[in-house]
Amino acid sequence: MSFRAFIIIFICCLTQIIGCATTSQKSNKIFNTHNFKNAAIDALTQPSTWIPAAGALTVAATNTDKKISDWAIENSPVFGSQEKAEHASDVLREASEMGFYGTMLPVSVSAGLGAAVSSKLIESSVSIGALNLVNETTTYLKNTVRRQRPNGGARASFPSRHTSSAFAHSILAKRNIANTGLHHVGKTGFNVAFTALSVGTAWGRVEGEAHYPSDVMAGAALASFVSHFFYNAFIDNPNQQIGVTVNSAEKSGSIGVKVQF
Repeated sequence: MSFRAFIIIFICCLTQIIGCATTSQKSNKIFNTHNFKNAAIDALTQPSTWIPAAGALTVAATNTDKKISDWAIENSPVFGSQEKAEHASDVLREASEMGFYGTMLPVSVSAGLGAAVSSKLIESSVSIGALNLVNETTTYLKNTVRRQRPNGGARASFPSRHTSSAFAHSILAKRNIANTGLHHVGKTGFNVAFTALSVGTAWGRVEGEAHYPSDVMAGAALASFVSHFFYNAFIDNPNQQIGVTVNSAEKSGSIGVKVQF
């Protein structure tokens, strides 16, 4: 794990500890193992986590990993060719990333501008922490497992970085959208779109001869668990209280902002 990723995760945890010290009525509720246990259980039981994880184990145990890979490369059923599949996986991953950042922009001010801004700052910092952890874990596994790619290239096949990135951005985007006041039809539409982007990215890596099916499924499971865990533990924590105090100093021409969790 890089120093930057460690610092981001450390700050997320530190804000919870500070909240315990500054908010007496929440001192025994905000930062405890029970909250993190529930967050982990929920993340593990998400279909986007356990289905690809089970799939990766199944194809590995039944020795069908290479068979599916060879069939996808030979037939190119979705993208038509290896070159098109590689290009599509790049485009779809970038689309998931851009879509995620788009979901970071809307701010609801129904509870007040200060609360809305602080909530968005927390949402942004936690999401960045999750994305960094997914990326660093992917790198660590690649360097540890050193599985050769189906095309005979570098030993960096397991897990797929394209897939872990696309799934992490898509899942965080869907969680952001779920917390908006958007009509349920709109939410469903965005959910379908982001799911298509991440799944399309994953399949493009298989059809493009860059990864085996187990590589992309492992990347999806990793991204899903980390993304859901971070969101559950630090954003959708029902015991978390957010407050913002803005103090202006006319003489010095400065504005101070205090955020309390």
